[in-house]
Amino acid sequence: MAPGEERRSDGAISLPPGPRRPAAVQALEWALRPATFLERCHRDYGDLFTVRLDVGRAPRVLIAEPQTAARLLSDPSLTKIPDTRASIAPVFGEEWVLLANGAKHIRRRRQMLPAFHGDHLQGYREKIVAATDSEIARWPLSQPIALRGRLQSLTLQLILVAVLGSAGEEVMEETGRKVESLLAIVANRRAALAVALPDRARSLLARGALGRARSSLDAVIVAEIERRRRTPAGGVGSDALAHLLQPTVDGEEALRTEVVCDQVRTLLLAGHESTATSLAWTLEHLVHAPNASKRLREEARSIGGDGGEAYTEAVLTESLRLSPPLANTQRQLTKALPSGPYTLVPGTLVTPCAYLIHRRPDLYPAPNEFRPERFLSAPPTPAAWLPFGGGPRRCLGASFARLQMNLILRRLFQRLSLEAVSAMREPVQRRGIVLAPANGAEVVVTKRLPP
Repeated sequence: MAPGEERRSDGAISLPPGPRRPAAVQALEWALRPATFLERCHRDYGDLFTVRLDVGRAPRVLIAEPQTAARLLSDPSLTKIPDTRASIAPVFGEEWVLLANGAKHIRRRRQMLPAFHGDHLQGYREKIVAATDSEIARWPLSQPIALRGRLQSLTLQLILVAVLGSAGEEVMEETGRKVESLLAIVANRRAALAVALPDRARSLLARGALGRARSSLDAVIVAEIERRRRTPAGGVGSDALAHLLQPTVDGEEALRTEVVCDQVRTLLLAGHESTATSLAWTLEHLVHAPNASKRLREEARSIGGDGGEAYTEAVLTESLRLSPPLANTQRQLTKALPSGPYTLVPGTLVTPCAYLIHRRPDLYPAPNEFRPERFLSAPPTPAAWLPFGGGPRRCLGASFARLQMNLILRRLFQRLSLEAVSAMREPVQRRGIVLAPANGAEVVVTKRLPP
């Protein structure tokens, strides 16, 4: 039996092998050197391996095999969302849509989806371009700037419009300040180290600065919810909050205030940081790839500001493959899952790992190289490309994120010339739940380009 394997009484292997180091040590490795930790485990133990990242909690099995991962993500009868409230409830709340299972999840997702699709989505185009122009006008010339933070300010403005646009500028500005305060705590390096703490110690974080920052944000959100509920029907707007306040199509009562607040808070927090991080990675790759940058600039400047263009889309697809902002997603088995020599039993925590699947040489030749051309002839297969997850829990804001990334990237290459600060590529660093460039994707704006 390989190191770390666990067998059932009938002799079947119920857990694949994995590192034998204590959970606290593995958690620290995951927090401080996430890419190295994942790559080493995959190299040493194969496509399925067991890790212990939470002190006092069950181990989890990471999945780097695309077909098994796709099945886990696409078949809702096979898995459920595990009870991870102790680790994420202090930030996202216990009523977050992604913690719901079954009919409750479907109902809440259906309420929020219209704000990020169809006509609503296309209505954001001019706002995205205008906000981008305003942001990049403030970027200095000939000195290093970290793009991730500046892009996050931009994407925060845009998610505020999508979620609370009907509230007015004053409410959006105040909410934005509260979101930034909360994220500053969540993304702090010490917060990443908290994964090495047992559940009870982690829950104490909610009573300190984190809890105060969340309560401050919630107060603004709840005030807006209550204001809209006092507004006559038809006057609550068309943003995501307006959709959440509507009765469900199956005749159920409107959601409770605390439930709506959890959804709004999560949309604001998760709905812009991952987009900004993905854009930062894209630009980090491009400033080290002069041929790709040249081709992207030619396409961006030849078409003005409109359209879904092949090379721009290939660049984004390749960047999301090479640097997915979320390395993995977690599920809990409700049925036994045979996979190769292993039979994972019901209750096992399973984690499809996009980061490792995206770097398989059998799926992507030269997987560690940035090659947008690989996606010019055909899009990736869903099982092999998972930056937004998959199946019925695929990121509901994926289309909105992709639209922002496309328009912002093209605008940057229409208006600015960028160069890398260093010839060295930036390593991966954990920032809260996302994997970000360690130095924030540092570049120099060498010149502004004429329209």
